[in-house]
Amino acid sequence: GERTELSLASESSLVPREDRHRFRLMAQYWPRWEGHLEKEGLSRADVLRLIKRWITQENSPAVPEWAGKWDLPGIYVADSTNPELIKALPAQSVDLIISDPPWEEAGFEAGVWEALGQIARRTLKPGRLLLAYTGKMFLPEVLHILGQHLDYLWMFGIFQPDSNDRLRKFQFYSAWRPVLIFANPGERRWMTWLPDSAQSTRDKTWHDWGQDWRPATKWIDAFTLPGEIILDPFAGGGAFMYAAQQQGRTWLGFEKDEQTAAIAAGRMNG
Repeated sequence: GERTELSLASESSLVPREDRHRFRLMAQYWPRWEGHLEKEGLSRADVLRLIKRWITQENSPAVPEWAGKWDLPGIYVADSTNPELIKALPAQSVDLIISDPPWEEAGFEAGVWEALGQIARRTLKPGRLLLAYTGKMFLPEVLHILGQHLDYLWMFGIFQPDSNDRLRKFQFYSAWRPVLIFANPGERRWMTWLPDSAQSTRDKTWHDWGQDWRPATKWIDAFTLPGEIILDPFAGGGAFMYAAQQQGRTWLGFEKDEQTAAIAAGRMNG
């Protein structure tokens, strides 16, 4: 059917009319691009990100479904909120969990935070840490849920000066992200001193909700040793697996969406 024309306005960064048909053709290969292609003011940077995801997915190795056993390093197609998956995970087998689960109400309805708490309690070795990105609107609820399974330690702040997210309810611009730190009960191993804040960009190259991988490298160095296992139960575009790989750690991730898992796998093999 007919699609809405993208507005050129007066900005040179927007996609020229003669190029648009190429991006519309890509929607035939990846239907989820339809929503992107209908947006007004689609920039060259936006299109390049979409192209990179598509190419990465097309060249990605097949991502296996979780079948009760993992080979490391690896990413698996799996729903981490599935109680049977949680029960099957090897107990006290992981050295650090870093994850960025869905922050909004839908995440609570799907049981994401409860699942993350259960996974961390089961898989983390005694005294090892969970680092969880979250939003601020439901921060009390997240703290309560994770606190039923783990010991609260601290909170990092990720400052994103280029963020322009608007919280219309309070007329705030959201320019920083909390990263909660919880520990599995047991004797903790501290590796080094480090600040509890960092600055990053908004990296949406691999996923619409993606995070910059670089701040995680400092935490991985501080809380783990080379070769130890880093788990992300909600892997998305693979930012934290990539950070683990860059720091010489063994990585493991679960992602329930097959196409997203393929993008993350391609990124790890790129």
